[in-house]
Order: sequence, then structure tokens, then C-alpha cells
Amino acid sequence: MKKIALFLLLVLAMASCDKQDGNAVVDDGNQPVDSVKIVEGNVVEHTFTRAQAAPLEVSLSNEEEQMFESGYAFAAGLFGQVAGNASDENVCISPLSVQILLGMMSNAAKDDIANQLIEMMFGQGVTLDAMNSALGKLHESLEATNCVSLSNAVWIQEGERFNEDFLNTGRNVYYSTVNHLDFRNAPQSAMDSVCQWAYDNSFGRLKSLSLDDFSCNTSMVLGNLAWFSSAWLAGFDSHSTSKGQFTLADGSVTNVEMMKMRDNIMSYKVLDKYRMLAFPFENNSFSMEFVVPANGYSLDSIIPEIDWSVELNRGKVYLQMPKFTVGYQADYKSILSALGMEDLFECGALDKLTNTYSDNASYIAQMKQDVRIKVDEYGVEAVAATVSNNDKKTEYYNFNIDRPFVFAIRDNASGSFLFMGRVNEITQ
Repeated sequence: MKKIALFLLLVLAMASCDKQDGNAVVDDGNQPVDSVKIVEGNVVEHTFTRAQAAPLEVSLSNEEEQMFESGYAFAAGLFGQVAGNASDENVCISPLSVQILLGMMSNAAKDDIANQLIEMMFGQGVTLDAMNSALGKLHESLEATNCVSLSNAVWIQEGERFNEDFLNTGRNVYYSTVNHLDFRNAPQSAMDSVCQWAYDNSFGRLKSLSLDDFSCNTSMVLGNLAWFSSAWLAGFDSHSTSKGQFTLADGSVTNVEMMKMRDNIMSYKVLDKYRMLAFPFENNSFSMEFVVPANGYSLDSIIPEIDWSVELNRGKVYLQMPKFTVGYQADYKSILSALGMEDLFECGALDKLTNTYSDNASYIAQMKQDVRIKVDEYGVEAVAATVSNNDKKTEYYNFNIDRPFVFAIRDNASGSFLFMGRVNEITQ
């Protein structure tokens, strides 16, 4: 069965306090591997077949459930900040990838900064060990579905020694590889190695990165790549796809390829300012949720008010949804600083990177994310859905996504946000 791939890269560069910022263009000189074909927009349809997707199974304690539920607010806040900074652009991010990477980094941060990071991401009372354990458990469970591939990597400067406790936590809890590169004497070679890792672990999908140049002060790079691919539980009939109208944020109308589906029981909710629908992927392990503003409300006005915990109703839906492709690059240094994490980017914030804390003046020099997503009749990425019976089963609710909308892909076990996005304009 044909599936669609989504991928992203999130990279941190650690440097000493006298680092000078620079600009770089990452040149993609790689050729696609035999199993994939690169298509327009850096999004691919893979030409190989993965093992049959297994249902998601994750056993969470009450404390872990509360931790992930508390993480909804961080994901929503992160998305709201990115969307607010992006004017009218389409945006897409991976809150889970940010949480994983900052979770790893918490193990190298000062105690007060680590506690601040954990509290902002997962709420009060969560310890470092509890966060590590829960994220490690979620990592294993997501990958076991064969729909998700999570790759973590640490590259450290040749000749430097780092705290083995931090590196071992990366290896044993976050399944991270640890490698040595020469950022100081061979920065372009080091950049090529990081780009090659991204290319390989995205199955050839990610062709370039939005990283700045490495400098002689770069001491470590930390990367997370999350890849998601799944077919819909019930796919659209491609023969039913036809031209339809999509109203842009400025009120103008454009014609798009509109997919159509009838007779399926779906989870949805109609509220005063917006309506929400959850569309499941195969095995019901993940769902994709769509939020469309009601008449008289703009998309940006309702984003801060979306209740991602609302219980959805269950009923027959006539769904009309556009095919779309979204790509976005985000700089999280400014975004996280605006959310109150500015201490993370100060000199000495990562004082546990080395065993000799007094000699460690490391800080995060850059933190960037690249995301691509494609949605068509066959599948996309994933998110969670909650449903209830509808009293009028013989009637259809017409859910027409014909104006700017928000989407989220969540897992149905923890409710974690793998991806979130805003679509103001349809790119096909």
C-alpha cells in the first residue's frame, strides 16, 4: 500500500561563549538512494514497503499520563509562538521532537535550568529521571509501530572529553549514536557528515538543512530526526478527487484538488468558534486532527483558544479535504527564549557537559528545525482520536475543509503531538 512520509531535523550546536555567528548555505550533493525517488518540495513517496504497521502499545503509569497531558500546553504554546512569528505563512512543527531534544539536553544543564525546562515541557513535580524514563518508553513504543522512526545523534569535537553520564544517558535512554567530528579544522566536512546523517535517516527525504556554519568554537552538535509514515484507516477514492474551492485568509478564492469521503463514522465536534475532526490512520494508533474556524472568525484568532483535550462526538461525516504539501524551517532559539527559556542560551547553561564544571562555558548556539509534510488520498502522518456515539446515525455532518485550518498529528496512547501545522494556502 502506498504511504506518505513526513520528516524533520532538529539540531543544536554547542559553542563556547566567544562564538561569532555566521550564515551558511548547506549544499546537498547527495544522490537519492535506490529505494526512494526525490520529488518536488523535498517530499517523497517511498518506493519500498515497510513491515505491516503494528498497533501502538504503551503502558503508562498515572504519573506518566499526567506528564504527557501537561505537555499539551507546551506543544500548544510552542505552536502558537511559531505561528504568531510567521505572518501568513504555512507552518508545521514537531513539538515531540523539541521535547525529546530538550529532554536530552536537560541532562547536561544546570540543575535550576533543567528543572525549568522539565516544568515548562511537562508540568510541576516531574523529575529528570522520570522524564527520561517516560520519553524512552514512548520512543520504544512509537518505533514498534513501524510508522515512526526516531533517530538521535551526538557529534562531539575530536580531542574533547564530555561527561560520560550525559553520553550514556543519550545512548541508553534516547538510543543516540555518539560520534567524533573536527568542527574546528574541517567545518565543511563536519557539516557534510551531519547532512549525510539526516539524509540517511530520513530515507533520502531530507535534502538540505537550515543550519548556520560551524565555527572553531563549536564543541558539540545534537540532532533529532523524526520520520512518520502511515496510510489512512480508510483511504480516499482518488477517482472522487476533483477541483474545489478554498477560501484564503484574505478572502480570495482558489481552486484546489479536494478529496472526498462519505459514509465513514468519524470523531468530530462543533463549537462556537471552530469545529474539529479527528481522522484515524491504520490500526488506530495515530490520528490527524483538523481545526477549522467558524464563519466570522479568523484562523489566528481561534488558535489560542483551541481545546486539544475536548471530547469529540462520533457520527457519519461527509468529509471534503484538500490535498496539500507544507514545508517549514523554524529557529527555536528565539522562540524558546520568548517562552521563558532564555537562560538555556546563556554561557555556562550546560555545565554538566564536562566533568570539570568550572571549565565548561558551553551554551546553545543554534537550534533549528526543518519539517516537510504531504497529505493525499492514501495517507500522511499521525495523531490521536477520541470518539462517542452520535444519536443521528442516518444523517451526515458536512465537514468541509475549505478555508485556512490547523492540523495536528498525535499518538492515541499518550496524546503527544508529533506534528502541528497551520495551512493558510494550499500547495499541491
